[in-house]
Amino acid sequence: TITVWFKIYECGHFPRLVDFGNGEAVDNIAIAYSSHKDCVLETYLFNFTIFSFIFRLPEKYKFEFNKWYYLAFSASSSYQAIYLNGLKVLEQKNQSYFQSGLRNASFIGKSNWNHDSQTNADIDDLRIYEKILNHEEILDDMNM
Repeated sequence: TITVWFKIYECGHFPRLVDFGNGEAVDNIAIAYSSHKDCVLETYLFNFTIFSFIFRLPEKYKFEFNKWYYLAFSASSSYQAIYLNGLKVLEQKNQSYFQSGLRNASFIGKSNWNHDSQTNADIDDLRIYEKILNHEEILDDMNM
């Protein structure tokens, strides 16, 4: 599980909150917000020949500028979920594209792709857990 507080000041070309990988399209797990006008959260997995679009939040969750948001993203070999401000907004069971392994090109607020925009946002209290947090644990983390 990855948890983070963030406040976006502008959208760009797929700016990342985090991008954990080994370079461009090498086992990347990326949490980004989509380009330019819609500013909606998306998560991806990239691996040389495959691109897996894991989640895209519905338009009703479009981010407003200059407003703090809390995000929790959980993933395992058979489960993924996104919590926004403590509410579970997306969940997928019995399917995962994530591979475990070491990722040496891991960034906060930056992409492994040179053509993606740098993140123009405040990022605070980023935490990485070695387990899937349940809803109660996510609420506790959000309120720390």
